[in-house]
Amino acid sequence: MTTTRKTATRRPAAKAAPEPVAEIELTDLDFDNWTEEAEEEAVERLRSELKPKFLLVEKSLAAKFPSGFILKTSLDVPYSKLTEIMEAGEGSDDQMMAVLEFLGQKDEVPILQEQGVIAVMAFAGRYFELWQKVAGTSLGESDGSSES
Repeated sequence: MTTTRKTATRRPAAKAAPEPVAEIELTDLDFDNWTEEAEEEAVERLRSELKPKFLLVEKSLAAKFPSGFILKTSLDVPYSKLTEIMEAGEGSDDQMMAVLEFLGQKDEVPILQEQGVIAVMAFAGRYFELWQKVAGTSLGESDGSSES
């Protein structure tokens, strides 16, 4: 009897070719009538198209990227690794790559690096935001730290 192997991630399924994008004649763009409202609508549309969708599963954050790639990453990182993660780089994306490496998900790093910049930044930001929410404090603070 063959058993099905469960895995924390899935590779995206083959997709049909995307619909051809209509060519826009740049000279036809109306720069003079562009409004802040139009920009807000465009930003919201891009946000919904480019950001991953998130779920909390057990002690992990699961994210489905626009490409179809799904990544499940534990939020329960050993405290001994916190300094190493924080020293991995200034940005949350660098720290996210360090988290994946520390959790034994090194094989996922190259796939994550192939995702869109906005999607990776959104994933990393959400991951560290959840750390703070679950702990009830900001990174670098503790319940006993004094506030200025």
